Order: sequence, then C-alpha cells, then structure tokens
Amino acid sequence: MRRETKWFLHDDALAIEVLDSHLVPEYVRYVLQHAINIGRFEYTAKLYSERLKGLNIEIPLDESGSFDMYMQDKIAKAYGKRELVEQLLKEVAIHLQNVKVEF
Repeated sequence: MRRETKWFLHDDALAIEVLDSHLVPEYVRYVLQHAINIGRFEYTAKLYSERLKGLNIEIPLDESGSFDMYMQDKIAKAYGKRELVEQLLKEVAIHLQNVKVEF
C-alpha cells in the first residue's frame, strides 16, 4: 500500500490484490512485509511473483475458526504505530548526527 501520490510498478514492486473480504489489507501488507524481511529478499534475490507464491503468513482466527478481522485490525494498527516510532527515531538519529558539542 503505497501512500505516495505518483508511483509506478516494475519488477521491484508488485501489485497485490486482497480478494477475501475477511482479510484486512493493511494487516496483509504488514505480515507480508515481515515474511519478506524474514526471507531476506535483497536486490540479488528479489521477490518476484513466483517467489511470492511461496510465502506464508499467519492470520488470526476467531473462536469459530473464521478470519478474525478485529484482531487483524488491531495488529495492523500496532504495526502502523511501530512504523511511525521507527521513522521518528530515524529522524532523531539523523538530527543527533548533526549535533556538534564543543568544550
């Protein structure tokens, strides 16, 4: 899920359509990204559509055994907060690198 206003697809970015209405797209995005990171798909081992088919993700289930959309949403929101905190920490780290202390 890209948030930029202008973007295009090429072999580094695949379009993935979530077809099951009981899957929360943001949740799928985060858990797929996690699976990709675990698989260490770097530039020399890009995640082409054939490799994507081999990835597995965990989906929370409710008591009836159906996809738990509530938990998916909660987890996606937690991932979103984590992303925000990581970005803020990166910005602070960059700022601190530019700080000069003289005695």
